[in-house]
Amino acid sequence: MSIDPKGRGTGVLGAGMTLTVTVLIFSYGGDQLDRWLSTRPLFLVLGVLLGSVGGFIHLLRVAAPQTLPFGKSKKGLEEARSGEVVEDEPSKPDRSDLRESEDDDS
Repeated sequence: MSIDPKGRGTGVLGAGMTLTVTVLIFSYGGDQLDRWLSTRPLFLVLGVLLGSVGGFIHLLRVAAPQTLPFGKSKKGLEEARSGEVVEDEPSKPDRSDLRESEDDDS
């Protein structure tokens, strides 16, 4: 048994547990709604379906993020398909240029 050097194994294991817990919580909630509204098994089935879809999307986001286009631009998708690792741009602009120009004006 080899150890994953990137540490993705624990993330995938956690996502699998999230899938299981999500399905259980949604199915329990659906069962409780069915008991309260006397609509068996409508909300139980909806809960299982919603929990499965949500948990599976989370699993895919962790295990294979390049397969889902959610929140990615076309450029990001092309980079993910090509396998290139691209650094994110800094969120705050560098203000050192402004300080230097202010000092030059004085």
